[in-house]
Amino acid sequence: MHSAPGPRSRNDSRTGTTHTLVVAKARRASGGTRARPLTSWATLAYSIGALCVATTLDVFVLEVVDLGRPGNTYVVDAFEVVMPITFAAAGALIASRLPANPIGWLFC
Repeated sequence: MHSAPGPRSRNDSRTGTTHTLVVAKARRASGGTRARPLTSWATLAYSIGALCVATTLDVFVLEVVDLGRPGNTYVVDAFEVVMPITFAAAGALIASRLPANPIGWLFC
């Protein structure tokens, strides 16, 4: 009885042989799944995201300091602080995992 190929093997219909994926063997040899090291794209994405968060927080601090001036009627809105940080964090996460996805880079 011929069994169906599993996730680690593939049948070649022309020759009838089964090929074992090299990646699966290497993963088993290394002791299972491990966390991936940061690549240069992930480092760039997290750096841009951190820069966006730092810039947003700097602007927030300057707005709070400016509120103390007499005659200033401007109010700091939480939406103006939370949304840029959320977009930067989501963009950095998407761009670090999927560097070819333009949405992640746009959100950064």
